[in-house]
Amino acid sequence: MKYSILPILFILLIGNPLKISAQQFSYLGIERGLSNNTISAIHKDKFGFMWFGTLDGLNRFDGYNFQVFRNRLGDTSSLSNDIITTVNSDRTGNIWVGTQKGLNILDNKALTFSAAYYRSGIGKNIVIDRWITDIKSDRKGNIYVGATDIGCLLFRHGSRQAVPIPLINQKKKTLNYTVTAIDASDDKQVWITVDFVGLCYFEPILNAFISVNNSFQQPTSVQSDHVGGIWIGTTGGLYHYQVREAELHKFAIKDPGLSNAKITSVILDRNNVLWATTDGEGILKINAAGEYSLLKKRDGSGALSSDAVNTIFEDEQSRKWIGTLRGGIDIIDNKKNQFRTYSNIPYKANSLVSNFTFSFCEDKDKNVWIGTDGGGISIWKRKLNTFENFSFKPGETGSLNDNYVTSIVCDSRQEIYVATFRQGVSKYNASVRKFTPVPFRTQSRSTSVWKLYKDHKNQLWATALRGNHNGYDKNRLFKYDEITHTFIPAPFPVNADMISITDDDPDHLWLGSFTGLVHASKITGIDKVINLNTAVRALYKARSGKLWIGTYGKGLMCYNAFNNTFLNYTEVEGLSNNKVLNIEEDTKGDIWVSTYNGISKLNPQTGKFENFYAADGLQSNQFYFNASAHLSTGELMFGGIKGFNIFYPDSVVQYHDFPPVFISGLRISNATIDAKSEFVPGSQDFYTIDKLKLPYDKAIISVDYVALEYSLPEKIQYAYFLQGRDKSWNYVNYQRSVNYSHLNEGRYLLKIKSTNASGIWNNRERMIEIIVLPPWYRTWWAYLIYAVLLIASIYAYLYYHKNQTQLKYEVKFVKEINEKKIAFFTNISHELRTPLTLIVNPIKELLHSNGANLDLVDISAVYRNSRRLLSLVDQLLLFRSSENEISAFQPQVINLKEVCYEVFLCFTNQIKSKSINYKFDCQEDMISAYADRDKLEIILFNIISNAIKYTPEHGNVSLTIKINNSNIEISVTDSGCGIPKETGSKLFEKFYRLQQQSDQVKESGFGIGLYLAKKYVELHQGDLSYTSEIGNGTTFMVHLPKPDKDLILKEQQLTCDRRNENPLLKELILETTESSAFSEQKADKHVVEILDSIVNKKPVILLIDDDTDMRKYVRSLLKDAYIVYEANNTEKGFEIVLESEPDIIVCDVIMHGTTGVEFCSKMKESPTFSHIPIILLTGSSSPEIKLKGIECGADDYITKPFENDLLIARIKSMLKGRDTIKNYFFNEITLRNNSLKIPAEYSEFLSKCIAVVESHLDDEGFSLKTLTDEMGMSRSKLFRKIKSISGLSSTEFIRHIRLRKGAELMIQTEMQIKEIAYKIGFQDIKYFREQFNRLFEMNPSEFIRKYRKTYIHNDNLNSSLNYQRAKN
Repeated sequence: MKYSILPILFILLIGNPLKISAQQFSYLGIERGLSNNTISAIHKDKFGFMWFGTLDGLNRFDGYNFQVFRNRLGDTSSLSNDIITTVNSDRTGNIWVGTQKGLNILDNKALTFSAAYYRSGIGKNIVIDRWITDIKSDRKGNIYVGATDIGCLLFRHGSRQAVPIPLINQKKKTLNYTVTAIDASDDKQVWITVDFVGLCYFEPILNAFISVNNSFQQPTSVQSDHVGGIWIGTTGGLYHYQVREAELHKFAIKDPGLSNAKITSVILDRNNVLWATTDGEGILKINAAGEYSLLKKRDGSGALSSDAVNTIFEDEQSRKWIGTLRGGIDIIDNKKNQFRTYSNIPYKANSLVSNFTFSFCEDKDKNVWIGTDGGGISIWKRKLNTFENFSFKPGETGSLNDNYVTSIVCDSRQEIYVATFRQGVSKYNASVRKFTPVPFRTQSRSTSVWKLYKDHKNQLWATALRGNHNGYDKNRLFKYDEITHTFIPAPFPVNADMISITDDDPDHLWLGSFTGLVHASKITGIDKVINLNTAVRALYKARSGKLWIGTYGKGLMCYNAFNNTFLNYTEVEGLSNNKVLNIEEDTKGDIWVSTYNGISKLNPQTGKFENFYAADGLQSNQFYFNASAHLSTGELMFGGIKGFNIFYPDSVVQYHDFPPVFISGLRISNATIDAKSEFVPGSQDFYTIDKLKLPYDKAIISVDYVALEYSLPEKIQYAYFLQGRDKSWNYVNYQRSVNYSHLNEGRYLLKIKSTNASGIWNNRERMIEIIVLPPWYRTWWAYLIYAVLLIASIYAYLYYHKNQTQLKYEVKFVKEINEKKIAFFTNISHELRTPLTLIVNPIKELLHSNGANLDLVDISAVYRNSRRLLSLVDQLLLFRSSENEISAFQPQVINLKEVCYEVFLCFTNQIKSKSINYKFDCQEDMISAYADRDKLEIILFNIISNAIKYTPEHGNVSLTIKINNSNIEISVTDSGCGIPKETGSKLFEKFYRLQQQSDQVKESGFGIGLYLAKKYVELHQGDLSYTSEIGNGTTFMVHLPKPDKDLILKEQQLTCDRRNENPLLKELILETTESSAFSEQKADKHVVEILDSIVNKKPVILLIDDDTDMRKYVRSLLKDAYIVYEANNTEKGFEIVLESEPDIIVCDVIMHGTTGVEFCSKMKESPTFSHIPIILLTGSSSPEIKLKGIECGADDYITKPFENDLLIARIKSMLKGRDTIKNYFFNEITLRNNSLKIPAEYSEFLSKCIAVVESHLDDEGFSLKTLTDEMGMSRSKLFRKIKSISGLSSTEFIRHIRLRKGAELMIQTEMQIKEIAYKIGFQDIKYFREQFNRLFEMNPSEFIRKYRKTYIHNDNLNSSLNYQRAKN
C-alpha cells in the first residue's frame, strides 16, 4: 500500500488543535494493592495478566488483586532490584523484567526469577547487571534488550543467552553504547534510539545497527507508523522521521510548553491515533488528520490522575493503561464509557450545582435544564459544555423561589416552567434571566408541586401533594389557565395525592397515586380506579399503545386496557430492582427504567432484561424520583444521587465475549506450590495446570482461579464442580477459590467456569485432573498380601471360632449363673435376717424379764418365724441337691391320682384365707404312673403354691389330670395376673424371678422352684410347659410318659405296699399352713389411727416394710409411746405422708417396686418433706448398701437383726432434735438467753419468715397470702413447715413475732403501751394484753417495770438467728 507524503508533511507543519478531551478514566493505586504509585512499565502477557513495573517491585494484576514480586535479600530466585524500568514477555509466557541493576526472567511455571547472560567478544558468559532501558520482541519471537553501556542484546527465540549487536556510527563499529528505546513492531525493521547517536536501524546483512539521524535532543522513545514514518519522543518534544525522504520534522504545537515538553513514551493505537505521554503536560493525542487533543488532569473523579505520565499501553480490547508518576494507573475503557457521567465538582463553578438530580428538561436551544434536590437548577449548555447555575437567594427578586426542584417543563411557546417542592411553580423569563412565580387558585399559602406535565394538546398540568388536608385545599390536580396565567383546579375532583401523570389519549389522563392507578376524562373526571396496593412512581404510554407502570416495590407493570390485565416484571424475571422510579422508551421501542439498583433495559418482544450498574459506568446504583428525559438527539438521561448519566441507547451494548479462566494460586496441604512441584506431572504452565497427582496424606487442595475481565470484573460470577465427589455444580457468585480436604484415593476432575459481564455462563471450562494415590496399604501388592493373609486367617478363624463359640457360651452361662447366685444369696440373706429379728428380740425380752412378761403373741411369732427359717433351709437343701445332682432317681409305680390329691389337700388352709375357688378334676379312679414319688410331690407343690400365691382373693385354681394317647397330662390352672409373653422359657431358668407389679403378691420366691420342677420332670422323661395371658391367668402342664403294662405288674409285685413320706414336703406344707393360720385378720385401722392422732399429742411414726411380721413386731415396740402408721410399700407410705405428715419414718431398704433408698431420695428432694427424719432398715451389712443409704439423705441406718433398745434410742434422739428447734424458737420469742444450736437450714428459714413479718408490722393489709407470696412457697407447704419447726399454726407464729417486737419496743423505747400495740398491728388493747400475758406470763406494765431499766440489747430476732448461723 502506498501512502501520500503530503498530508503527513501538512500535519507536521501545522498541528491543528482539537480541544481538551473529556475522556472518562478509572483508577488503580496503592489503595487497591499496587505496591507503588509511580508506574514505569506496563505489559500484558499471553495469558491476559497485566504486569506493572514500579519503583517498588513488579506487580501482577488479574482484575481483582495485585501480586507483588520484590527483591528478597539473599534469595537469588527473586528480583535483582525493586526499581523496574521495563517489562515484556516471550512466546512461552515468561516475563522479562528490566531493572536498574540488570535483567530478570520470571519462569511462568515456578514463578521464580533467574538472571540473564550475554556472551562477550572473548566467548565468556557475563551476567547482565546494567540499567535496562527497553525490552521488545519481534514477530519471530526474538527478544531485543536495550541497556546502558553494553548496547542492544539479542536473544534468539528459545535462547537464554544474548548476543550483543554492534553499532556502526560514522563508519566505526562499537559494542559500548546506550540504548534509550527500541521499536520492533515493524515486520521488516527494528529501530532503536541511542544516547548521543540518534535514530538507528538494524541491518541484517551486517548484523549491526546503522545510525541514520542525530538531529534531535536526547531520545526517550520510538514508534513506527503505518505510513513509513518513525515517531521519536525526546526530552525536547516530539519528532517525526520520514524514512523514504530521510527527513526529520518536529511536531509543531502553538503552545511552546507543550511543543517542547519531555516525551516519555509513544504508541500508535488501533485507530492510527498517536498517543504521546509527557512529563507534566498530560497526554497528547494526534489523529490521522493531524488534529491533536490533550488529556490533562482536572478536578473531580474520572480524570487523569497526574499530568506526569511515564508510559502508556493499549491491549487487544483497545483499553488504554496509563502509568503515571505518583498517580498510579489510569485506565481508559470504552466498555465503561458507554454511560457518560456528570457530577458536581467541589469548588468549581462550571459544574453541576448538586449531585442529587431531581428533574430534566430540554429547551429549544438544546440546552438541558437540570433540577436538583436542594441545590437549585443547572442549565447545561451542551454546545459549550458549560453549566449555568441558579439557586434560591433570600430577598432577591427574580431568583429561584426554592432549591428543591421537582419538575421542569418547556411548553409549546418554548417557555420554561419550574416546579418546586415547597413554593409552587415559577416561570423563567429568558430576556431578563429571572423567575416569576405562577399563582395557584387555592387557599393554601404554599403549594408542594411534585410533577409538571404537558399533554398532547399542549395543556400544562400540575400535581400537588396535600397529604390529609381537608376543605378546598384537598385539590391535588391543577391545569394552567392561559388567560389568567394561573393554575386552576382541574374540572373534576381528585382527592388523593398524584405522583405521576401521562396521556392515555387526547381526552383522557392516567394518574398514579400512592396506592394505585387512576383513569380520568379531562372533562367528566375519574372513571376508573385500580388499587395496586403500592405507589405508582412512573407512567409511560409507549408508541405501541401499551401503558408501562413503575411501582415502588412491585416492579414494572404493563397494563392491557382491552382485557384489564397486568403483565408484571420483577426481580424474578430479571429486573434489577423492584422499585421502579422512571421509565423511558428508545427509538427501537425498548423500555429503559431506573431503579434503586441500577438501570434495566427491557425488550418487550422477548421479555428479556439487560441490567447496568455502577460498574458499567453509571453514576451509582441508586437513582432518583422524576429524574429522566428523552432528548431530541435520541439520548436518554437518568439522574441519581451522584449526578446524572447521558447515553445513546443504540451505543450501549453488552459485550458477549467470555474472559478466559486461569489458575491464580494453588495450595496443597496449605503449602503454596508452583508448576514445577512434585505434585504437578510433566511440564505445565502455572496458569493452565491441568493435572495434579497427590499422595493420600496430601489430599488437601485449595485452588484460586480468576476470569481475566478488566472492564467489569464485579459482574463476573463463578461456579465449580468436582466430578467424582460433588453431585452438582457449586454456584458461588463472586468467590474465586475452592477448597477440598481429605479426598479419598481415585480420579477426580475439577471443573471451573464463569460468566461474562452480561451474566451468561461460559461453556468453556477450566479443568484440572486430580489423581489421589492410595496409601501403601491400599496398593495392588498390598491387596495381594491381604488376600493371602485373609485365606490363612479364615482357616485359622474357623478352627478357632469353633472352639471359642463353645467356650464363650459356657463362660456366659457360668457368668449369668454366678450373677443369679449372688442375687439369690442376697435375697436369701435378707429373708433370713427378717425372721431372725423377730426371733431374737422376743427371746431377749423373755431372758431380761426372767419369763415374767411372757406374751403368747410373741411366742407364736417366735415359733412361726422359726418354721419360716426351717422352710428356707429346706429350699436351700433342695437347691443343693439339684446343684450337685446327688439326688438319686427312684421311680416306682404309683397311683398318680392319689399322689396329686394328697398334695392338693395340703393347701386347704391357704385357699380358705384367700377365699379361692379350689378344684380337683380327675375322671379316672386309678392312674398308674412310673415316677419318683418324692420328686413328683415337689413338682406339684411348686406349681400349685405358685398358682395360689399369684391368684387374687376370690380367684380360681384347679388341678386336672387326664390321660392322652401317648402320655399323662397334669395341668394346674389359675386366674392370676398372668406371665408376660416375652418371658418364654426363661421362667424355668435357675434363679429367674418374675418381676410382678401386682400389690396382691406380697412375697416372691428365689427362682429355684420352677427350675427344680422342670429338672425333675425331665428326669421322668416328661415335659413341663405353660400357657399364659396377662390378666387372665396361667396354665402349667406336666406331661409324663405312660408306663408299660409289664412294668406295672412287675413293680406291683416288688412293692406291694411301699410308701415313703417326704420330710421336706411336710415341712414346706407345714410352713404354708402355719403362715396362713397365724396371718393377721385384715382390718381397716387407718381411720382409727387418724382419729387417734387428732386427739393424741404423741409423735407420729410411719413404718414401711413389706414383711407383715416385721411391721407387727416394730409396731408392738412403739405403739405405747407413738402413733404408728403402717404401709406395705413405699407408694402407700408416700400417700400416708401426704395425709398425716409423720414426725419420723422407719423404712425397709429391699422391697418390691420402689426401694427404700429411692423413697428416701424422693423425700429428701422434696422441699415440703425434706425435714422429716428417715431411718433405713436392711438385712445387708454391705458397706456399699450403707453408702447408698447415706448418699440418698437417710438420717440413720440400722442393720437387721437389730436391738430393740437401739431402734427406740435412735428414734428418740431424732425427735429430740425437733424439740430443740421449737425450744430455740420459743426462747427467741420470749427474749430469753438462747444457747441452743439448730441446723442452718432451719435458722435461715426462720430468719426469712421473721424478716417478712417484721417488715409488715404496720401494714394493715398484711395477710397470710402476703407471707406465702414473699416466701415463694405454696400455702400448705409453708404452713406445714412452720408447724414442724415452731409447733405453732401460721396465725400463732405471726402473732408471736408481733408480740416479741412489742417486747423489744417496751425495753428499748419510751413509747406507751397503747402506741406499741398499734405499731405492731394490734387494734384491740385488751386483746393485746391477754396475748402478751399468755406468752411472757406477765402483763405489759410489769414487763416494762422489770426490764426497761435493764435495757436488753437485742435489735431483732434476725440478729440472733444470724449469729446462730455464724456459729454453725
